[in-house]
Amino acid sequence: MKFHSVQHAADFILQNRDHPDSAKAWDYIWQNAPPGFKEQIQEGFKRFFPDLMPDYYDEQHGPCFSAERLAEAFGMSREEVVSIASEVDGIVKPQDPKPIN
Repeated sequence: MKFHSVQHAADFILQNRDHPDSAKAWDYIWQNAPPGFKEQIQEGFKRFFPDLMPDYYDEQHGPCFSAERLAEAFGMSREEVVSIASEVDGIVKPQDPKPIN
C-alpha cells in the first residue's frame, strides 16, 4: 500500500488497526512526520513504558531495542516481535551495539 500523506496513513491506521499494512503506515508517518512529532511520540512512549531502556543508540542518536527486550516489555514472543518488525522497511537493523552507561 502506498501512502500519499501523513493524514492518509493515520486515517488508514485508525480504520484498519489489524491490517498488515498498518506497520507500513506507521513507518510512513515516522519518516514524513512534521517537526516535533517524533519527539512527542518518544515522550509518549517513555510515559507508557518508563522501564523500557534502549540497548543502544544508532548514529542519529535514535534508541534501538533488542527483540528480546521488546518481547518482554510487550508480553510477546521474540518471534512475534521480529515478524512485526520485519514488515516495516528499515526497522530491522544489524546489531551494532554501543554501550549505554
